[in-house]
Amino acid sequence: MLSGNSIHDRAELAMRQRAEDEGTGKFEFKAKDFETVLKAAFDARDAAALTALGLDAEKDAAKVPAVAKSLNNGRALFFGKARCNSCHVGDNFTDYQFHNLGVGVKDGQLPADTLGRFAILPTGHKNPELIGAFKTPTLRHLLGTAPYMHNGSERTLEEVVEFYDRGGNAHEFLDPKMRDYEAEKAYELNRLQKTPYQGPEVKLFGKDQRPIVPLKLNLTPQEKHDLVLFLRALQGDPADPIVADRHKMP
Repeated sequence: MLSGNSIHDRAELAMRQRAEDEGTGKFEFKAKDFETVLKAAFDARDAAALTALGLDAEKDAAKVPAVAKSLNNGRALFFGKARCNSCHVGDNFTDYQFHNLGVGVKDGQLPADTLGRFAILPTGHKNPELIGAFKTPTLRHLLGTAPYMHNGSERTLEEVVEFYDRGGNAHEFLDPKMRDYEAEKAYELNRLQKTPYQGPEVKLFGKDQRPIVPLKLNLTPQEKHDLVLFLRALQGDPADPIVADRHKMP
């Protein structure tokens, strides 16, 4: 199923048109690009696109400047501080690769039935780096795919952002993109030099007591709000019921 014409898609088109009109050649998002398409959505009474953002097509037109600013900030966070684009890249917002985020981990232990990609690899091709790893999903049409993560453990987008904000769950096979390598190196150096370690909490795993430190994002409450709003802006046009409604087909 294809999903498109989201508020973000429309803002990108508006941004490119603006850059061409200005003759700057700088294709950089600005809040006014989101403002342009939000105003158009209100004029068209595009309830689906506006509802995805928590807006009422009849009552919330005055909120456009504030929402546009929030969306632009959320986008900047997605591609910057929040590091979402480490895995969610391209038009479909996925690298199509497999990663272990620590989903389902309790007390540093990965459930025995959560081997992920590793489990289906043929004998002789087992890669321990893929233990507990699951494929990066697209972020398009997110509002129709809750609950989130491969086991449905996060009910809302707000919970998903909180999960990433703390760096996932520490365990032996946590994906490199989820780890704070600077803190891990500092711990190893302190351990070698037998000096006190001062930094984020370290968990030790395996026979060699390897340090694992989840990379915390340290997002503010406002940044979390803006990031979630941007994720909601990836909701495309409503899908045809013939593919979206399981009751439409026998």
